[in-house]
Amino acid sequence: MPSKSLEYYLGLDYPVELTHESDDGGYWATEIIDLPGCVSHGDTPEEAIENLNEAKRLWIEDHLANGYDVPEPADARGFSGRVLLRLPKSVHYRLSRDAAREGISLNSHLVRLLVEASATRAALDALSESVEEHRTRIVALENRLGEREPITAGAD
Repeated sequence: MPSKSLEYYLGLDYPVELTHESDDGGYWATEIIDLPGCVSHGDTPEEAIENLNEAKRLWIEDHLANGYDVPEPADARGFSGRVLLRLPKSVHYRLSRDAAREGISLNSHLVRLLVEASATRAALDALSESVEEHRTRIVALENRLGEREPITAGAD
């Protein structure tokens, strides 16, 4: 079965998250949740989206070139966006305090923490997969080298 092309994936409508960040003088951050680690930023929303489109192209090219899966956009229509979460009082207090220090709502703070944790997890999973692939290649090379006759100095 032939693999799908770069153009195929670039033609898909991936949902984009766009948020204004107030640190470092303020900037616009963008992310494609369905492509873990595909993020960018810019001084304006337009610049951030333009930069994200380039990051998306590079992300997909890299994954295709290395044989990694490229996920298609998830269908979010079946989700309301509401989640009921029960926390210990101490955790609720600490998270509320942290959100207040950052000048954002508790909900925004929780969303950011969840998105960051999810992206970190996805990146670690991809890294772990890459390390395992490299380990397999190294073992195969070591096995091939072990089958050769040793090279000795001065032998003709």
